[in-house]
Amino acid sequence: MSATPPRQDALRQAAEAWIQLLATFGGDAAVAARALAPGVVVERYGFGAAAGEVVEVLEGAGRVVRWAGLTNPITEFELTALEIDAAASPPQGVGRYAVRVPGFEGGGLFRFDLDDEGRIAHLAHMPDDLDDALEETRDHERWRHIVDRARRRTGGLAPTATDRSCGLDREHDHHDHAEDP
Repeated sequence: MSATPPRQDALRQAAEAWIQLLATFGGDAAVAARALAPGVVVERYGFGAAAGEVVEVLEGAGRVVRWAGLTNPITEFELTALEIDAAASPPQGVGRYAVRVPGFEGGGLFRFDLDDEGRIAHLAHMPDDLDDALEETRDHERWRHIVDRARRRTGGLAPTATDRSCGLDREHDHHDHAEDP
């Protein structure tokens, strides 16, 4: 049996560190240091009418960690598949993830490449489309208002499916299912 090439091992370790970073909501500094290059760039793609379009760019490890920290603590992440795109130069990882919160299950893909130290230098986050998405929003103030209103109605919990929301509670969140007041 042949050994796995070092680059493939590094891609797998980076993918697992990315999911762990999300699962710890950016709160584990050792995970963040292992997962992210200091100058990492994360491109977040949209869904619905914005599918295939970059709707947000996060630059720098600190910004990505803060973004991960906005996730509601009841959110669960899982790496469900990882492929190595050996045709890319240098080889890239393509991961499939699952995300779950009460009342919502989703997922998507992330394509990433590494720096020379095996940390993620660039990542494209491409969520699966949502059947009941109302719109992709870039209006952070509007999203904060929607989340605050939903929290008041649910006693402080993240928005739930009954709120017409997927429950992903991020101030920048792109899962804007709740109706405007």
